[in-house]
Amino acid sequence: MRVSDVGEKRLVEIARNIFSDNLQANGIIVGIGDDTAALTSGSGLILVTSDLTCSTTHFPVGAPPSLCGWYAAAVNLSDLAAKGGKPAGIVLAVAIPGSFPLSWFESLLSGFHECAKRYKMPVIGGDTKFAPSLIMAPTAIGRCESDRFISRNGCRRGDIVCITGTLGRGFAALRMIKGFNRRRAIEKGQHGAYWYVKKNEDAYDYYEKMLKIFPHVEAGLSLSESNFVSSGMDNSDGLAMSLHELARQNDVGFLVDRNRLPMDRDLEISGLNEDESVEAALYRGGDFGLLFTVAEDNLKKVERIFEDNELLPAISPIGKVTDKDILLRNGDDISLIEDKGWEHLIGLE
Repeated sequence: MRVSDVGEKRLVEIARNIFSDNLQANGIIVGIGDDTAALTSGSGLILVTSDLTCSTTHFPVGAPPSLCGWYAAAVNLSDLAAKGGKPAGIVLAVAIPGSFPLSWFESLLSGFHECAKRYKMPVIGGDTKFAPSLIMAPTAIGRCESDRFISRNGCRRGDIVCITGTLGRGFAALRMIKGFNRRRAIEKGQHGAYWYVKKNEDAYDYYEKMLKIFPHVEAGLSLSESNFVSSGMDNSDGLAMSLHELARQNDVGFLVDRNRLPMDRDLEISGLNEDESVEAALYRGGDFGLLFTVAEDNLKKVERIFEDNELLPAISPIGKVTDKDILLRNGDDISLIEDKGWEHLIGLE
């Protein structure tokens, strides 16, 4: 059996079993399997996360290096945001081919720095090595008060499930990128390993929509400070997989209202019909919003926090926590939301 036969979730489970003897050591309160690790430090917590990106998996052909750099920083910030963490610093390890143009490398790091600077997260170190293709492995560090940490555990039946931002933008952008590449008859390597779309080209907007994501750090901090969130995580691999993960953690189910899903307008622009757009929103991933639950009595208070702060993204209540099963309601019709989505080493299953 190969790792591609089981996928990322199974690998994480294997790692958690092997390293389980260390999980309670040295003040570690959250270990392998969550968005971040959490370690006690005085009266607060230190948060640590690492989200690796690489050319063959995350960056489509023609991706501008500055956007690749931005993306690598942003996905790690999203993990901190999911816990209500305040960014403190980031370390960047980069593996690159020896033929990598110096200008490409400089642009890559500039994009990484631009994102880190925007969220007040200094780049404090790292490493470089040679590899057959680009690999970026940041490790982000954050802080959080012990009583403000947003855990994946804690939601109760009757709680309202919400998300920040829209669904489907990343997948819609990828569709448009692939369409552009097909129209231009671009095959991998045809223009050289380090060819990329420039800002003055029409397709640049597609790459920017996919890779220049804005992690919801401010939203995570606001949710954390409110102390109203009963459970939460980031939504990067698809809404369906995120819901199933919260369901497993809390031994609950979810009933989601299809008509409440905040569909990104780019799904229609990319050529998808309504049913295809819902499928993309549920199973395709790449959105990096926050998925969280709140008691019904606290929903209006949370909505008011987001309404009163123009820096925060839109918030959408999309359903309720139930006893079992993850279901989608469309009028009078109820259907099962499958446990599938983007999974590394497998892809979409």
